[in-house]
Amino acid sequence: MCINNIYMMAYKYYFLYLFMYPTELVIPKTFSTEQYRNYIRNLFNMKLDQVKLQNEQIQQVNQETWDPETQDEMNYDDQSASQFMDFVETSTISNTTFQILYKKAAAKMFSQDLGIGLSILFSYDYLHLFHLCLCDFFQTKSFDENNAHFIALSNSL
Repeated sequence: MCINNIYMMAYKYYFLYLFMYPTELVIPKTFSTEQYRNYIRNLFNMKLDQVKLQNEQIQQVNQETWDPETQDEMNYDDQSASQFMDFVETSTISNTTFQILYKKAAAKMFSQDLGIGLSILFSYDYLHLFHLCLCDFFQTKSFDENNAHFIALSNSL
């Protein structure tokens, strides 16, 4: 076994150990932007205590007070987001059906980068269907082009 494969397997199991995909999280078809941000925070398991503290410090240094919308927008833990997206990518990248979705989504940004496609699928417009695809995958470890959620998401791209 190649040393790179050993590292990749260890990396994959590290993330599988740290994360379980939140299949119990219900994301409806329609939601507000504020609700979207909350779904992302829950999905990515964001830890906001430090983020909120940093945001308060920024406001103090700049001698400004953010309105509630800006405060909500700034409550984003990029480290948790990055770790969670790495987990999803590592778990799904070898599945050709997810590769199709990642390529189609990346094409929206004139790219072929699968990581960009993954990011697009977590965006407001696609979150509901992508979450259903991921739930199907993580619950059954099976996901192919006959999956109803794949078809719906693929058609929406």
